[in-house]
Amino acid sequence: GRALELSLPIEAPPENPPRDPRILVGAHPFDGAEVVNLSPAVNQDLGSDLLRRGVAIYALNYGVAARIGFRRGDVIVSIDGVPATDAATLEILLREREGARLWQVEFERGGQLQAVRIRL
Repeated sequence: GRALELSLPIEAPPENPPRDPRILVGAHPFDGAEVVNLSPAVNQDLGSDLLRRGVAIYALNYGVAARIGFRRGDVIVSIDGVPATDAATLEILLREREGARLWQVEFERGGQLQAVRIRL
């Protein structure tokens, strides 16, 4: 029942995994989006759950992604049923399907999972 005084250092949230930012360009729904790997530091920037993992839209510079209506902070879950676990994997998935007319995209926005079909 007695009070203790502690000194604790305040540190920024870790950046693990590294952001690995990528600006996506090509004939796909994420053209013009900058995506990054989620980490506690990125999640804090985006105002989302600090423990969330995956890949998120960090910025929309131009292009198809902005016109479709994707937003900063959207977490890309899968492309045509294949999980997008990190920015490098997402880029590979998009490159493999580049030029396709129909896309099935699952993403999370505000804690809600959404599935959309996109015809380019």
